[in-house]
Amino acid sequence: MSIIKKINYLKLILEVSLITLPLFFLISCKEVNITSKITDFQPIEDTSSQFYLRKNTIIANNDTNDIKLSYSCYNNLYDMEKITDITSLYFLNIIDFKNNITIKIKIPKNIEELIKRNKPIIQLCDYKDSIYCFLAQDTLAIWDIINNTTQIKKIKLPNKFNNKNLYLSINLVSHFGYKMICDGEFLYFGSYIMNRNLGWIFDYQDYPYEVKYSLKNEVSTTFNFNYPSFVTENYYGLLFKTYRQKIKTGNIVSFPFSANLYITKNESDSLRVIGGKSKYQKSMNISPLSHISKKDKISSDSDWYYFNHTDYYSQFIYNKNTMQYYRIYYHKLSKLTKNGLYNTHQDKILSIQVFNENFSLIHEEILKDIWFVLHFYPYKNGFIINNNGLKSKSINHEYNYYEVVKK
Repeated sequence: MSIIKKINYLKLILEVSLITLPLFFLISCKEVNITSKITDFQPIEDTSSQFYLRKNTIIANNDTNDIKLSYSCYNNLYDMEKITDITSLYFLNIIDFKNNITIKIKIPKNIEELIKRNKPIIQLCDYKDSIYCFLAQDTLAIWDIINNTTQIKKIKLPNKFNNKNLYLSINLVSHFGYKMICDGEFLYFGSYIMNRNLGWIFDYQDYPYEVKYSLKNEVSTTFNFNYPSFVTENYYGLLFKTYRQKIKTGNIVSFPFSANLYITKNESDSLRVIGGKSKYQKSMNISPLSHISKKDKISSDSDWYYFNHTDYYSQFIYNKNTMQYYRIYYHKLSKLTKNGLYNTHQDKILSIQVFNENFSLIHEEILKDIWFVLHFYPYKNGFIINNNGLKSKSINHEYNYYEVVKK
């Protein structure tokens, strides 16, 4: 890989790394032992109705004319009608698809300084339509853009350990835990174990902890989700991420290197697995890059090659209007094209899986001309996807709205 390609590819990886429901009774859920290796299961298919995707293009004016930072706002994922970004000049740039306008609001100085000190390790989400929460280390900033008021406060996590050297620290890296979401009066985000003498501790039996923080009384509670053992016994390189959707009874958790979706219960180690294997996935499961004990022998070139060429599952969202789940699958990519040229990340093929509320697969289709997804949100009768990233300082940004239509 040339130096220029590698630099561009690194930028792409940075974007990917720093960006990630009500649930009715789930049928066809298979109980599994969370300590066992699990094969990727096929989903149950519901062919009672036929669907197809109808593509529409949305042009959003970019009136900020400055570079978008690598992180964006995690809005209300149930009913998405806007996309919010922070720009390098510290404006909140809100693209309102419902009213077809772009709103530009200057971020208050105290929150701007908080972002500067902690970028790119910062998370944000919209608590309500006009209230935004910024989380940087153990500092929470709440900004009301209508009344132009801000609150800055420290978050204290409860000590769950008898050992005085162990404590919980807020996790702000999407590779290793849950991204922050706002749900009702609560913030949910990940945390990890710290040792005052040794630093960060990774033990799948005690990780990751999820934090539930009350915005009303500032009280936090924690509970942990035990990873299936294959997650931590193997090395997946740049694919080691988690995706999570909050439901009333717990979480739906997914990993890029497993087709299965994992259903957890609040304050419980019980786990259900739902098959979600793509019809385009040919292997029984997605092979790891190496065993965890051999990760130090893996070169950076091997990491890049694995990420670029292996198949994996990406973002996973729910649309309450259609009562459907959508999930992206990146297809396996060969080393060479039919013409003998080398494939790059821009040759990736993506398909979209559509599940009903019982998690039966009702449709899967390849998204033509899409090789990279940054923004992926539910919208009206389908979902919105950015058109292969966003170009800085462009006059406008192009988004694709895919409507899921019944034949």
